[in-house]
Amino acid sequence: PGYKALSNIISTDEKVNIVSKRLTVFTKGTFVETNSKLDAAIEGDGFFVVETPQGIAYTRDGRFMIDQDYRLVTMTGKYPVLTSAGQVYLTPSSGGGGMEIAISPQGSVIQDKTVLGTLLVVTFEDLSVLQRLNGSFFYVPESTKITGVAQEDVRIKAGYIEASNVDLSKQLIELPLNSRKYDANSKALQIIRRAQQTSREMGRVQ
Repeated sequence: PGYKALSNIISTDEKVNIVSKRLTVFTKGTFVETNSKLDAAIEGDGFFVVETPQGIAYTRDGRFMIDQDYRLVTMTGKYPVLTSAGQVYLTPSSGGGGMEIAISPQGSVIQDKTVLGTLLVVTFEDLSVLQRLNGSFFYVPESTKITGVAQEDVRIKAGYIEASNVDLSKQLIELPLNSRKYDANSKALQIIRRAQQTSREMGRVQ
């Protein structure tokens, strides 16, 4: 969930070398209902903010859970989820009963009618600054000195998650096409290089 597809861009550089770039496609995936009170999907743009061992990261994977320390964390990686109040710690239920937890459409994390904080959702004007930490999590290199903009009018769909945006049928169609394109480019570049080598040799002879 929340996984963002990669797109391969094949080109050549000044020295006629094949250059392959992998760009992240940030189009939104479809919403899948889970009926879990701790699952959340962002309606519109933006990313949840989490803390990882490598620093702050951003994700649209809203599969959340409560860890052994009663913190709200991501299901993948067990990263603490950040809210307007920082990390969220829930109060263990007395008497051994289950905790009444909910996430409101405005992103408020609520336990027993008490608001513990509002999920922090940020946007980026230029998504290309986001580097992939793994399939669903991204970070911004410190060298860019760019930070996300916190959104005030957040709309959350609780009990849903955003599925991957990978189009498998499209991937299967494009795979052989990209392979043939790469082979064609390779052959063309070999011809160009041989022509350049011949030209240099003829220049030395003269």
